[in-house]
Amino acid sequence: GSIAGGSGTDTFVLTGTGSGSFDLSSQSGFEILDVTGGDWTLSGNGVFETVNLVSGSLTLAAGATLDATSTASTDVALGTTYNVSGTHTESGTTTVAGALNILSGGLYTTSGATVIDGGTLSIADGSTFTSTDASGIAGSAGVDTLILAGTLTLATPSGSFAVDLGDGSDVFSLSATGSINQALTLGAGDDTFDLTTGVTLSQVVDGGADTDTLNLTGSGTGFLDLTNITSFEVLGKSGTGTWTLEGATTFESLTVSGGTLVLDTGASLTLTGSAGTTVDSGATYNVAGTHVH
Repeated sequence: GSIAGGSGTDTFVLTGTGSGSFDLSSQSGFEILDVTGGDWTLSGNGVFETVNLVSGSLTLAAGATLDATSTASTDVALGTTYNVSGTHTESGTTTVAGALNILSGGLYTTSGATVIDGGTLSIADGSTFTSTDASGIAGSAGVDTLILAGTLTLATPSGSFAVDLGDGSDVFSLSATGSINQALTLGAGDDTFDLTTGVTLSQVVDGGADTDTLNLTGSGTGFLDLTNITSFEVLGKSGTGTWTLEGATTFESLTVSGGTLVLDTGASLTLTGSAGTTVDSGATYNVAGTHVH
């Protein structure tokens, strides 16, 4: 059978303990979807104005659609998880204090603001997060984490950056299958940018204020144009892979703890701090360009 909310503002609640499943197509006329307990999997097609994850987890299965079509919101509270393998369409604000995981095959499209409020936004290989809102993705004063292995497509920002993770010790991780089409700043705080071999970075990533670290990781080979890296203080190279640096930028210190780092012909790396350069045993640093300290 089916359940109809009727007139007014109606709330559909998924709760309990353990696992549960629900076909969104079996309900209509509800404006609010609340998840207050349990681990729920949604199939079918549903339309709500507001989606609230208060406790537990929610999984939008492959092939399912959830439309949050008003200017209300989707809220992923601290300690909750929302996994999207289907299609979520959002018109209001998305706030992530817990974990929002866009899984392989998943599509999250929003025309509203997106705020990582001390939580984690993870975009897996084979998934897409698209925002047409000029405010892009904003962070908070907490520890905000953005993990990008899929496609992040953002509108042209109203300012310099489409992603501004704000204050706090934030983390941005970009792997070989990940892509972003606009510039990003980690904002104030001691932030970390993890970059894996095989990635193509064509946009500026800015460390912001305080002491920020760029970690070059992975196996295989990687190439990085240093002109896309601004306001980072610490450069680290780890893993067994080989990274080749092109272009020019400035850090305070460099540590090569594994694999090989190559400063290519014509490239320029300037170190301004007292820590200088450290090459650990078993690691290699080849300089064909200009290294200044």
